[in-house]
Amino acid sequence: MRHHCALATTCLFACFQSWADTVQLYTWEEYLAPEVIAQFTKETGHKISQTYFDDEEIRDSVITSGRGEAYDLIMMHGASLQLMAEQGFFHSLDEINAELKDDFDPRWSALCGQYGLPYSWGTVGIVYRTSVSDTPITSWQQLFTPPKEHQGKVVMYMDVLDAPSSALLAIKEDPFTDDKKTLKKAYSLLKEQQKYLLAKEYGYGYALRMKAKSQMTMSLGYSDDQYVMQEETGQSDWVYVVPEEGTLLWAECLAAPTGKPLNAATQAFLRFISRPEVAAKNAETIWFATPSNAALKLTSEEYRSDQALFPNQKILEKSSLYRRLEPKAMRIRERMIGSLE
Repeated sequence: MRHHCALATTCLFACFQSWADTVQLYTWEEYLAPEVIAQFTKETGHKISQTYFDDEEIRDSVITSGRGEAYDLIMMHGASLQLMAEQGFFHSLDEINAELKDDFDPRWSALCGQYGLPYSWGTVGIVYRTSVSDTPITSWQQLFTPPKEHQGKVVMYMDVLDAPSSALLAIKEDPFTDDKKTLKKAYSLLKEQQKYLLAKEYGYGYALRMKAKSQMTMSLGYSDDQYVMQEETGQSDWVYVVPEEGTLLWAECLAAPTGKPLNAATQAFLRFISRPEVAAKNAETIWFATPSNAALKLTSEEYRSDQALFPNQKILEKSSLYRRLEPKAMRIRERMIGSLE
């Protein structure tokens, strides 16, 4: 919420300082444009402090252990947010969502629900180096049984949702099935993949950690990862592809943990980052797909025509929105991944 000073212009900065707060944000690295942060501070006096995670399981353990109360906002995957919100970990954002509902695509608002504000959306796919590949990567099967030139150089994110779901897509099954026989087939594929792996972590995080020393040539990834991989490794030939079998459609949401009050600075940031012109600048600077239809209208043709960010209708028709899994189904997936780590 923007405060106004009744004093002369010369004391404006001092007035800001008297009420300014720092919004503590727990998020992915390089996921908020520096110029947007600077604009928020200039307009409101509030500051942004960012703490980074590179693994959703680590983030989730921070929340469930009570350490999430250190943050005002946490970047959450829609599916994880819904589950944790039901356990009382997040404030309702109904009031802010009601104000902004006409700006957002209903698909992403539905995935974030009443406890999250849509921030970005995208797909799950394969990121790989074209200079290494003798043939194009077009199928999920190539992630699990990679061509010879990629063997020993694959980095696999062993996420309890996305790793099994990508294996299920590879065998042309429902990525959210709870059928034990089908999940066993997916597990066999994941187990077979192990001998081809360089590392078991998020490829994005591997690139940030290893930089020019990276030996990775293929990874499970998301629809803006290739740009970070290019920048961090210095390898300009990274590309992202949605496999021919289809993919998963995800939304990232800003959520406010109940361990801290939903203060004025936090609410001001949520409204600020959702303003169409700000959301457009942020999304185009970082280069991720904005969930705001109002913001999309303000972006460049180059941005809107990037098919890595905005897949064509044929791909979208073969893709699945994330949906909640029952606890029993989640436990099966957790055991699958746990046995491979």
